[in-house]
Amino acid sequence: MPSPDTKSLLIAVFAFGASTVGCQDAPQGKVAISGDVTWNGAPIATGYISFVPADGQKPSESSKIEDGSFSLYGYPGTNKIRILATKEAGFDAGMNQPILVQYIPEKYNDKTELLHDVQSDGETGLSFALTGDDAK
Repeated sequence: MPSPDTKSLLIAVFAFGASTVGCQDAPQGKVAISGDVTWNGAPIATGYISFVPADGQKPSESSKIEDGSFSLYGYPGTNKIRILATKEAGFDAGMNQPILVQYIPEKYNDKTELLHDVQSDGETGLSFALTGDDAK
């Protein structure tokens, strides 16, 4: 049977562990990145943003864009930024679902021209103000 001191230590360790669940720092080597994305001045209602390390040595990190805002953990250094967003372009009765089309041009996603140098202590308040005609 454990001594009272051992029981107290176990209770303290358990309480500390339980109190820190969910209070995690950025994963190893990553930093917090957050900001907003607009299309022709309006917040992107829903979409995705990816930070792709330009050196090709680390995996990309992505986040959902909601009401123009995003937040993720990514890698410091130069990153290619890819942004995707869709809108309804009709309804497919056979599939019983809306038809969604990508409206952000390729120069902001598949053939991105966006680069950003993520600082080693993270980035908050980033703003990507995209402009142009809807993708065809």
